[in-house]
Amino acid sequence: MDLLVDRRIFKFKDNEIKEVDDLLAIERPLEIFLDKMPYIMTMRLPNDDVNLVRGILFSNGVIEDIGEIKDIYYCKELNDRIYVELNRVKRDRKDTPLYMNRFRWGERGKEDIDIPKLKCKESIDYRYLFKIKDNFEARMELFFKTGCVHAVAIFSHDLDLLAFGEDVGRYNAFDKCIGHILAEDKRSHSYLAICSSRLSFEVVHKAARLGIQILAGFSAPTSMCVEFAHKWGITVIGFLRKKRFNIYTYAERVKI
Repeated sequence: MDLLVDRRIFKFKDNEIKEVDDLLAIERPLEIFLDKMPYIMTMRLPNDDVNLVRGILFSNGVIEDIGEIKDIYYCKELNDRIYVELNRVKRDRKDTPLYMNRFRWGERGKEDIDIPKLKCKESIDYRYLFKIKDNFEARMELFFKTGCVHAVAIFSHDLDLLAFGEDVGRYNAFDKCIGHILAEDKRSHSYLAICSSRLSFEVVHKAARLGIQILAGFSAPTSMCVEFAHKWGITVIGFLRKKRFNIYTYAERVKI
């Protein structure tokens, strides 16, 4: 499926308007059915759907391991619908499939989110943050073509790139990375995640679920992101730019 579409637009610059060709990122819905019941619909860039689905199920606490997924397959009639069959069936209040919006944590209440606090075992030289940023930006092909997609990358402590994802939704980009990590059985190697967007509660929640110790972003974190990063033992770094950054929690993980 195509990821970009050409559109004729009018571009105003330097007090002059011109008609030019422009590239737009394609956005399409994806319906996810869980054990034959409607579960979630999300708007996404139509690539890497299987890893996206894996990441969503893991982020929402439906699965703890990829082995719990029996099968994932597209609907024969609809390319924007995916069916998931689980190896076990859970039917309590929190996991009953419902046709709902993208994030299920809101119905449960934040008091129900129980994630063990990470211990500060390893640190990173601050100069490597800039190297990671440069590596990350060099892979943001769709962003530089369109300016309208988000990107996420996950690195090991040795700075090996474990996963990279781009999507019109920043949460989807993170879930695509998570799905890839689960498929490659690299969860224990996941150390640092970098995002092209602001850092919100949903982002730090995904990082905590995966065991990420450092969460960095190009923009600012929200208050709720910082609150839960402190609770879960995650170092949050915002405004990671060419020569600067802010550390909001657990600064001891960064060697200055």
